[in-house]
Amino acid sequence: MRVNLINVKHKKMSQGLLIFFLIINYIPGVNANEILEQVEVQEAEAKVLEAEAAIFKSIGMGLAMSLAHCDEDTDCNIAVSETEIEKLLNTLNDRINGLVLRLESGDTNIEDALVMYANQRDQYIQFQETLADMTPETGAASGDVDPSIFKDAQVTEEKLLIDDFDPTNY
Repeated sequence: MRVNLINVKHKKMSQGLLIFFLIINYIPGVNANEILEQVEVQEAEAKVLEAEAAIFKSIGMGLAMSLAHCDEDTDCNIAVSETEIEKLLNTLNDRINGLVLRLESGDTNIEDALVMYANQRDQYIQFQETLADMTPETGAASGDVDPSIFKDAQVTEEKLLIDDFDPTNY
């Protein structure tokens, strides 16, 4: 049963990654491997901005799949770090701030792109929160040991400190 669940998860993840790559490689008007520079964003046409926002959406789909893959598996290595999500959020915030300035200057053609970026930022914030919930507490990561793991062994700290302690007696 466990093997079947793993195969189903693996198959779904593979299908999702295939869809992700298909989407990102067929976005018209933008090189699929290129995120615009901030200077380019200030002068980019609305369609180009919408295409870039679609790239962020595709990246978000990959993040969602990675987080979903590790949601119930405590031994799973999450394929994204908090730092990476933070960098993406910073980029999205820069886009939003720049587009708000353009909108205030009278460029109403970029409203749809602005909404797309804002939606992706909200999604990435949820990913950030999900990742924070999935990562171990700082106390556990810093080497603190939970003493409750020793309750079945009936070994006390005093017995461990005795010089002639023989673990085979326990």
